[in-house]
Amino acid sequence: MSLSQISDDKTPLFPAAPFLAEADWNSSDVPEDGALVEVYAEDRRGFYLVPFPVCFVADEWRNAATGQELETFIAGWRPWRGRA
Repeated sequence: MSLSQISDDKTPLFPAAPFLAEADWNSSDVPEDGALVEVYAEDRRGFYLVPFPVCFVADEWRNAATGQELETFIAGWRPWRGRA
């Protein structure tokens, strides 16, 4: 699933959050297979905090609820914190 498929192509879905400390995000390795994580993605519109849980399965980042592959660059991840 391309993130652009869930919004128009003109407006960022989730504006970049400059307040996010780099130390909070893991970009040097991947989570355990199947672990629920929060991801910070990058595409041609910029950086985005993905609002749903993601899992890393068989070398692919997937929407944890639907199983669809995320077709975007994942700049970082951290354990899912379950936002309301």
